[in-house]
Amino acid sequence: MHPADEGMTETTASRDSWNLPAPIIGAIVALGGAMQVANGTGQHWAAVPLLTVALAYAAAAVFAPPGGGLARYRGGPLRVLAGTALATQFLLLFSTPPGMFRIAGVGSPRFWMLLALAALLVAGTLPARAWLGRYHVPALILVYALLGAWTLRASPQPWIDVFMFQRDASQALLHLHNPYGLSFPDLYGNSRFYAPGLAANGTLTFSVPYPPLSLFAVVPGQLLGDYRYALLAANAASAALMAYARPGRLGTWAAALFLFTPRAFFVLEQGWTEPLVVFTLVLTAFVALRRPGWLPWALGAFVAMKQYVFLAAGALVLLVPAPTPWKRVRDLAWRATAVATAVTLPLMLLDASAFVRSVLLAQVAQPLREDSLSYLGWLALHGVAHPPTWIAFALLVPVSALAARRLPRTPSGFCAMVGFVFFVFFAFGKQAFCNYYFFVAGALCAALAFWTPGAPETEHA
Repeated sequence: MHPADEGMTETTASRDSWNLPAPIIGAIVALGGAMQVANGTGQHWAAVPLLTVALAYAAAAVFAPPGGGLARYRGGPLRVLAGTALATQFLLLFSTPPGMFRIAGVGSPRFWMLLALAALLVAGTLPARAWLGRYHVPALILVYALLGAWTLRASPQPWIDVFMFQRDASQALLHLHNPYGLSFPDLYGNSRFYAPGLAANGTLTFSVPYPPLSLFAVVPGQLLGDYRYALLAANAASAALMAYARPGRLGTWAAALFLFTPRAFFVLEQGWTEPLVVFTLVLTAFVALRRPGWLPWALGAFVAMKQYVFLAAGALVLLVPAPTPWKRVRDLAWRATAVATAVTLPLMLLDASAFVRSVLLAQVAQPLREDSLSYLGWLALHGVAHPPTWIAFALLVPVSALAARRLPRTPSGFCAMVGFVFFVFFAFGKQAFCNYYFFVAGALCAALAFWTPGAPETEHA
């Protein structure tokens, strides 16, 4: 038995013709284009149409009937499809600078040369035999890491509140101070980005808006001089888990699609925390496949990493074999909740009111952003309507129920459901930008990496 199959329980309830790979690849590429045209905002005429195409592809992966034309995309056709998708991504990468801020003294030719090397390495994964054999994936991840390090050096102080929050919070933790007791200036000096009452007299009235685990996770990067090195490491680790999840080349292509999503280096430059969320999602799927006994720990870390993750709670049923024993679902849920509580509670109790105000209430109070890459933002931007912001929440229940019913109970199905549910939630949400869709793209890449032809409904013990 191949090592990737250890710990799995085969059943006869298989989905041999589940149509995931072709439409998922289409969704990843279209979503990358939507993120590319305006840095993940809706301020370009093509952004929302591309978002719609991507969402339609993702829906096809979830809801298309078994069999039919899409099912033939395996073997050679799937290789051609993956090659076309990767070529499209690199064309987009070469068309735009990797980030928004650059300093003198760090020349761009080095970045473009490394990117060209990455493109050659990716091309080398497409033939029947990879050019470097077993060293191909490590070489690809190394080149990505060099590109990411260049990006961080080229933009050491991005003018964005996210960078300020994470940098100062990780420094506070290193000095054993409560990060939720910090006070921050209003970098933007206007009310466009914050709800009324969240900024006054040039100062924010809330503190760090991220859960404790995301702060703990970036401290190692801050020890190296820039917390974003932790985000770079998270992306590299996610790609490694994708590439080695299963035998075959599909995981490698999924890892490459993830690492070289068109605005991947922009997300890294800005310092958004979504790389950590992607990593814990991929880790959850990986341990569900290889080390089921560790699943509550990985799932608990995923839940604790960002406030919105709990909205995908319905996907939990896809981590438990069919027919669903609800006692196992309940046990997994409370054990994961216990892990999430254990890593969150200590910092929360240092100043519970500041924690609730910053991590929860400030997020709820945020206004509808007209520059969002979402349908609500587009309608508001063009003066068509100012839709109610509860629409995204209203869609969660039916979308989650349908996805849980249609997708297989496998790590791949779990990642696909998480990606699709959040895709819908963000597309109809009040705030949706490049970092949110980077998480969606990561989840879809993970679904692709963990998929296998003839994937059974039950693959974990």
